[in-house]
Amino acid sequence: MAQGTIQERKRHIYERTSVDVALSEDEAEKLFRYFNFAAWSMENSFSTVLSPSKHAKDGRMSLQDQLKGTGYKPIQYVRANKSDVASHVLAVHYGKKEVVLSISFGHLASEKDSVVRSLESGVEPPTKLLSIRRDHCLPIYARENLLLAAESLSDDTFHLVEHLFIPNGFRVILCGHSLGAGVAGLVGVLWKDFCRTRDLFLDLQVYAFGPPPCLSQSFCIETESYLTTVINNNDCLPRLSTNSLSSLETHLALVDTRLKMCSLSPRDMLTAKRNLSDILKLSKMAVLSPQDIMPHSGGLAGDEGQLAVPGKILCVWNHIEDANIVSVSCPHVDSPLLKDFFLDSSMMYDHTVDAYRANLELLAEQTANTI
Repeated sequence: MAQGTIQERKRHIYERTSVDVALSEDEAEKLFRYFNFAAWSMENSFSTVLSPSKHAKDGRMSLQDQLKGTGYKPIQYVRANKSDVASHVLAVHYGKKEVVLSISFGHLASEKDSVVRSLESGVEPPTKLLSIRRDHCLPIYARENLLLAAESLSDDTFHLVEHLFIPNGFRVILCGHSLGAGVAGLVGVLWKDFCRTRDLFLDLQVYAFGPPPCLSQSFCIETESYLTTVINNNDCLPRLSTNSLSSLETHLALVDTRLKMCSLSPRDMLTAKRNLSDILKLSKMAVLSPQDIMPHSGGLAGDEGQLAVPGKILCVWNHIEDANIVSVSCPHVDSPLLKDFFLDSSMMYDHTVDAYRANLELLAEQTANTI
């Protein structure tokens, strides 16, 4: 019933983001490169092995095959054997003096299950107090399951960073996709705090692709200098805050009330199908306008206690008129761009590895061709 309104609002958002963030060719290439690391980590955590194999049982390349020609050498691969522990791949490029820790989280049968499970776990997630040193006393909360995985991974890997890479001037990159992105972001926060308390300099950058809200909104801005969150199109997972779910519930109630006024509220699937088949004949009374919806689109009181996606946020959009044109916007953590999602098939597809890879590759090519 509100599909026309959705398209108008989506067009309005795309128009607002039509001015590109000035990404350099190098920055766009880095996004694509580190996303590939995140994707490889996920793929290897499911079924493939570290050693080269041209005849893998599942038809996928081994990690060493995937890294061939990149200059990176895998030095550690840990595939978690517990559902609450993160898998990771540690690879080093000696020429660039760069080490990449790619993180995946969750033992799931398929990528589709990953999206569904991520959506399910996005509703009212339990939180845990994050104990780090700060210049002010506001408490910091993080999503509990991701923080526990981040703490465990930090305990297992930080000694390598502290004793091997920091003294030798290596840049450290953390990256992940989906729930793994949330873990990567929290590991970055923990490592920054470790180094601060030990008076160590850590050259760290974190790239989180499609993470769920996982950190206190009031603290997210403090991570912008070293953490970048990338959100693809209408990916709903980074937008599944308590506020957005409450707003969705309000809108669904509004739609149902309007349908009842027109004696169209579906009682069962048969009624719903009949209503859909007659959608062109519906009364104008049943159509919601932007003016009907906008008063119900605000946030809830107490936004400062909400979890949000951390760091500097890059929203990657396909142009509404031409899918081969990509725009990048950089909204504030409290922007409506991060609170609105659209109820259509793209809300889940845009979270997939294939969707992220296609758009980031297109962005890298587009940036290279315009410079």
